[in-house]
Amino acid sequence: MLLSKTLFTILAVLMQSEFILAEATSLTDGVIRVDFDVHKGQTAKNIVSADGTPRIAPRAVGAADEVNLVNESVLYLANVTIGSNKQKLGVLLDTGSSDFWVQGSTNPYCKAGTTEEVRASPSKIRALAANHRAFHFGFPSSLTSTSTTSIPASSQFDCSIYGSFDQSSSSTFHDNKTALSITYGDGTFAKGDFGQDTVSLGGLDVKGVNFAVANNADNSMGVLGIGIAGNEATTVATTPFQYDNFPVQLKKKGLIKKTLYSLYLNSATSNLGSVLFGGVDHAKHYGNLVPLPLVNVYPKNYPEAVSFFVTLAGVGYNKKAVSSGLISALLDSGTTLTYLPKATISKIASGLGYKHAFLSLTYYGPCTGLPSSVLSFLFAGVTINAPISNFLEQAYYSDGSAANNICILGLQASSTYILGDSFLRSAYAVYDLEALQVYLAQAIPNATAEDIVAVTSTIPPGTLVQQTATTF
Repeated sequence: MLLSKTLFTILAVLMQSEFILAEATSLTDGVIRVDFDVHKGQTAKNIVSADGTPRIAPRAVGAADEVNLVNESVLYLANVTIGSNKQKLGVLLDTGSSDFWVQGSTNPYCKAGTTEEVRASPSKIRALAANHRAFHFGFPSSLTSTSTTSIPASSQFDCSIYGSFDQSSSSTFHDNKTALSITYGDGTFAKGDFGQDTVSLGGLDVKGVNFAVANNADNSMGVLGIGIAGNEATTVATTPFQYDNFPVQLKKKGLIKKTLYSLYLNSATSNLGSVLFGGVDHAKHYGNLVPLPLVNVYPKNYPEAVSFFVTLAGVGYNKKAVSSGLISALLDSGTTLTYLPKATISKIASGLGYKHAFLSLTYYGPCTGLPSSVLSFLFAGVTINAPISNFLEQAYYSDGSAANNICILGLQASSTYILGDSFLRSAYAVYDLEALQVYLAQAIPNATAEDIVAVTSTIPPGTLVQQTATTF
């Protein structure tokens, strides 16, 4: 009877959005900390801050400016200003890609009269456009010239929500005379030309930043890619080349001492988390941070790793192995769910007593009254234990109403292991873009203490917090 109202599918899970409001501060020399609050809602349209009011505009915070980040399902929206005239734009902060591009003022996908800097009200900014990427997986497309093809009105969007950049009105813009063309994992694309200008983010003015102005893009906002430089779209051009992307420039400008950042998403029930550029916070994890070298899963295309694949030794459910054998797994903070083999998911669902929803290719069952359950992810030298609650998502009917005490198992079948936010909430992860490795440790949920250190070469040790080891 519950399912007869209308079949809920995994699409309902992907409608679950998280809005993040962040402020950037520099508490330790060579470290930039971004603290964020998490606000959840079934759709982006009904998300507001804890006090019921929208919180999107920057405000002064001491000697710095607040940087507002909004997690739109799987990525983060940051407010930046660009150019001599401080044009305001919203761009997605993305660890899964490496190129920085902004919406151009002549993009034919923009509705007439909407190509200007952000002018929308906070409530309008919270409303998302239809095209949002689930994750980046695969290669950027080859570089091609910008198209001026006429776009049907039904495919256009309001570019004033996140803003667009008019390079002709900035006296400090320099055209690099090189092209960008990139296609993401969900099929959305951006094409344009690279240039340089001053970019302000979190109270920091960075001159000569490399970015592209996309005058042909079917997504309503630009992307600030902070991934490995070897994954830049220009590396697959007819004449390949690699440039200093945003993280590399932060290091060369002396704002951080190493091209590295750490991620603390916190527990699924918390609304607080942090990202540290150039440093780590030892008070946010148990034990030692264990280095895991990145795996180059595309050896025919790249001489070294360009994405965050590491070696996973197995997966356990309540201390019993449900998957074993060495396999490459992608650590992806840009993916909400976790992707595992179908047989592995079936074993986990069986342990929970969840039923298979055939048409949606997923499992469902009660949200409450479940036995205490843990998923364990075994790596060389460290095991990350995640409560099963990390992987349960409220089910919704197609009319938007919540299904009473019905959750969907947020594990999706895939031949490629992708460990998304549901896994990373239990891990403290440090992404070292220079040494091409990721450090992992068990995260301390809801930690409020701080032990922040800047990283110059290897990670300095902190106060060791012990935890009883769990194996399977």
